[in-house]
Amino acid sequence: MKHIIIDNDLEVEIEALSQFKTYRNVIYGYPTEHRNNLLIDFVLERAHQTDNDQSVYLIQPEHKKMDDVIRNGRPLDIWKEIPNIECYLRVKNQSDSTMLIIIWFQDEFAFPIDPIIIEKIKTIPYRKLCFYFDPF
Repeated sequence: MKHIIIDNDLEVEIEALSQFKTYRNVIYGYPTEHRNNLLIDFVLERAHQTDNDQSVYLIQPEHKKMDDVIRNGRPLDIWKEIPNIECYLRVKNQSDSTMLIIIWFQDEFAFPIDPIIIEKIKTIPYRKLCFYFDPF
């Protein structure tokens, strides 16, 4: 797979795919929706720093409940996890010198990209979000 469909009908080139274990930097504790949201914010911040001015789009992960126990009676303490692998896909359209970073989470390392994610990628409004780069 060298190309992928985005924005319903636009074929763009896959330039790079990076993947990491989602909780690789978590030293202690357990996942909660609050902690997951902090982790997602960190992932987005890192993507913006690493790729400078390039546009970044996040496909929001689902927070899956790990058990029914509410610790200390607070909703922040409900154990929830997001998929185990964070994925960064850089796509570009050479014909108009545009680029976009797409971030998502899935249960297994790609390839393949999770079919549900492929369907979500197709709906990303690339033409509105893309970053124009200088090809020279």
